[in-house]
Amino acid sequence: MSSSMRRTFFVDALSEIESVERVIDAGRDQDQIVVENVEPDGVGEMIAVDFSTLLDKDIVEGALRAKLEAAGFHTYSYEEWLATG
Repeated sequence: MSSSMRRTFFVDALSEIESVERVIDAGRDQDQIVVENVEPDGVGEMIAVDFSTLLDKDIVEGALRAKLEAAGFHTYSYEEWLATG
């Protein structure tokens, strides 16, 4: 998918990458939402989650972040992540 279809958000749970992946994958329509990477952000203590979709990126990001927050993780948009640095 092109970069215009990609979005990144962050999860404050560096030591729990596998748990974050499980929460994201639960019930996800893999044809509509492609999670490309779930990996350390390379800067601090967060996980970067990169996904692509043809759907509304704001809605998809909101839904993925809501699932993670419901599971007890703290999430940050790209803009919020920049502000923490």
